[in-house]
Amino acid sequence: MIKIYKLEGYRGLWKGLIPTIVGHIPSSVIYYVGYDYLKEYLQPPFSGINMEDYVPIVAGSISRCIF
Repeated sequence: MIKIYKLEGYRGLWKGLIPTIVGHIPSSVIYYVGYDYLKEYLQPPFSGINMEDYVPIVAGSISRCIF
């Protein structure tokens, strides 16, 4: 970090941030849309057996693996 600061200055520390953020946004959008869809889809099957607390965990796990 010190070497980059000495060679390129303060802006050099943040040089690759914009492409990283731009590349990450579509991935996050797809994940959250999938998570919300799966959470709504899994809610009815789990509602009658006292497993409603596990729906977000299951939806998040499946969404992260698939999307």
